[in-house]
Amino acid sequence: MAYRYQKLQIPTDSKQGNFYEVLQVPRKATTTEIRRSYKRLVLMAHPDKNPGKREWSEKQVKSLLEAFDVLGDPSRRRRYDRELQEKELLLKKATPKKRRKPTEQDLFFFRKNDDEALAMRVLYFLMHQRGKEAIHLVEEIEDRLGDHSLFKHLDLNDCLDCYFLLGEYLIEKKRYFDAFRRLEKAFQEQHSPRLRRPHYSLVLDHLKSLYLRHLPKSLPTTKAVELLEEAPTELFPEAKERARLKVEIARIFHKADDLAQARLNLAEAFELDPGCSQARRFEEELVQAS
Repeated sequence: MAYRYQKLQIPTDSKQGNFYEVLQVPRKATTTEIRRSYKRLVLMAHPDKNPGKREWSEKQVKSLLEAFDVLGDPSRRRRYDRELQEKELLLKKATPKKRRKPTEQDLFFFRKNDDEALAMRVLYFLMHQRGKEAIHLVEEIEDRLGDHSLFKHLDLNDCLDCYFLLGEYLIEKKRYFDAFRRLEKAFQEQHSPRLRRPHYSLVLDHLKSLYLRHLPKSLPTTKAVELLEEAPTELFPEAKERARLKVEIARIFHKADDLAQARLNLAEAFELDPGCSQARRFEEELVQAS
């Protein structure tokens, strides 16, 4: 029976833990990491995502906002850290010693090295914000078993969470194509609304940003054009969004000194969206360069 790690849960309110626990970040987290975790948790707890638990949802959002108001402000965070440390010292003195806290080696998937245990270890690392160890282990598994082999050893929800968190980590490390591969898999598996995880909208946002900003600059011309031309219509359903893709393809060809293809794709962008501001700006750049 596969071990199910409890993941992405929001404490009931700030009284059940300190603000770092509420926002699920380590105490050494940067302001950027705190803001990112706050946004993700608010999205998960939002009433629109929890129509049957509105009172619960509003309480979660209030707790998250209370925590972020303090930890998101450097001066308030410093004051809070001092007060938290003092309270913990007092509590430690007043509390009798407890039994030893379980270590990682007490978890079954750290005592075994079969493929299922390794996959569970990846999930554990990601849930504890240890992306470097997670991606190293994922690449080790995939080198041996093939791409996306995690799906053979984790249930679908765990896999989708893994690919989302791996994608975010790889974007942060500027490994854009590797991030794209993970997020694309998470996107492909969630076409049915019944299967969608709370972070689905973030997957879409990350993929759009990769298509329109990072992939054109980080891949060879042929590969970048191929990916943008095959971008799924479900991700870019509107004509103005597909026009943006055409503009980026035109920019790629222009950078490769293929002016004919650049102008052809620019014309297609205008056909899709005559008022496309990005196409207009690029057209002006072509005129100035000629």
